Amino acid sequence: MALSELPVYNYRPRIPPPDELAARLRESEVSAQYNPLADELLLLWCVPQEFAVSVFLDDPDWLAVRLDPETSELVGFHITDFLSRAVRERPELIPLARLAGISEHVLASLEREIPAEERARSAVRVLACLAESR
Repeated sequence: MALSELPVYNYRPRIPPPDELAARLRESEVSAQYNPLADELLLLWCVPQEFAVSVFLDDPDWLAVRLDPETSELVGFHITDFLSRAVRERPELIPLARLAGISEHVLASLEREIPAEERARSAVRVLACLAESR
């Protein structure tokens, strides 16, 4: 099969507003799975019947939404370069590392590398998201 003959899929993710997503997450069991060899984290709260598809965003390029291919419903997130980039750029993701079982020793070392100014900006981003969802 030639490359031009491969099927092309266009997914239109249905991403709920922050308050709806927060309510959905309160009702669901959230699981975080970390692959240290690939430095990837999967965060899932709804497992589709067959499989999920990762659709990567342009910004940040390490983040993908996980979609049910049948319904285009958001079922989770896929984060590449989790410890090497994502957490350094967005320290507010550190609780996900704890949820995934990444050791406190690794996290303490990582937190020491993140400048205090970036940790402060991280806290402000969290507050802005909280204010936006009201």
